[in-house]
Amino acid sequence: MRKFVVEEGPYIKANDEHLRNSQQNMLFFSIALIPICLFGWIINGIVPLIYKIDNFSFINMLTPLLNIIVGILSSVLFEGIYFFFFLKVKDFKMLINKIINNYGVVISVILTILLPPFVPFYVIIFGSFISNIVFKMLFGGYGYSIFNPSLLGYVICVLAFNSIVMNSGNYQIEILNKLFDTTFNSSIDMLIGGNGKILPYAFLKEHYGGLLKMFLGLKTGCIGGMSPFICTIAFVFLLANRVINWRTPVYYLATIFVLTWIVGIMLGVEGGCFGIWYPTYSILAGPTMFCGIMVATEPITTPEMPNGKIIYAIAAGILTIMIRYIRGIDGTITSILFMCLFTPLINRFAAINRGHEINSKIVI
Repeated sequence: MRKFVVEEGPYIKANDEHLRNSQQNMLFFSIALIPICLFGWIINGIVPLIYKIDNFSFINMLTPLLNIIVGILSSVLFEGIYFFFFLKVKDFKMLINKIINNYGVVISVILTILLPPFVPFYVIIFGSFISNIVFKMLFGGYGYSIFNPSLLGYVICVLAFNSIVMNSGNYQIEILNKLFDTTFNSSIDMLIGGNGKILPYAFLKEHYGGLLKMFLGLKTGCIGGMSPFICTIAFVFLLANRVINWRTPVYYLATIFVLTWIVGIMLGVEGGCFGIWYPTYSILAGPTMFCGIMVATEPITTPEMPNGKIIYAIAAGILTIMIRYIRGIDGTITSILFMCLFTPLINRFAAINRGHEINSKIVI
């Protein structure tokens, strides 16, 4: 009699020759994160030092990179302690294997590059503990989390160190505005404008440098959301290696684009093609593209079925727009985090909708 071994997802089809396990998925995912991190460090660290912006020091230059390293080391340390003392994993090789296969490094890197690049180290360490131990290991480890651990860690960091996180973001804005000769403030201010009126494209070009600069990443923001161009390259790379499904990022960004375009027309946006620059800006601003490509495609807390991914992405896009225009905040992270609640329900509905009833009887 043959025995079948059942393991937790994410599941990969047998004919997917290029990717047969989660380790390879995460390897490609980690490779995709490297240029995003490097670009963010170059723009926030190396370039301001070269141009001697506002007495920018060597330590300031290293801070964005050191934050990423601190996030990686703290995740390894916390998980090592947890496995050694609480799960009694004493063998060194097994301990290392457990740490590697729980992907705490990836979780901490995503958390770090969602936060402002100049936050103090202790914020990163605290967030790494919350993400990896509280919201992952205490739930049973990788594969058992209900919510995305990186996003929950980010939210807790913002709530616990609100003024510190905000001040770190303001310092980055001050440095990069002098570097790029812009007057960036908040991407949401540009989307909503003053008194419910959308600011004209001329204002965007004067104060933000135009859409091309934003697409290339010559703007303020978290390291993850710095360059939509680099995120696009990461998307193509992950898609080519079958790490992510195209449906989630495409439907999520398309939903935001279409709804923002409709809102813009209703509010009288100026510009050619009914103000098409406005919805384009909405997906280039903030961490929208990064979260749509690198976060909303996370395999554990998002739906598995193709039609489930579409439902999830459209709902998250609608929620993002609602939060932006009702609450006046970005809404990207909040919407994706909130939709994690509905992943089991969407999985169930998508599985039923995808299947069909079989009336024939088989006698063995």
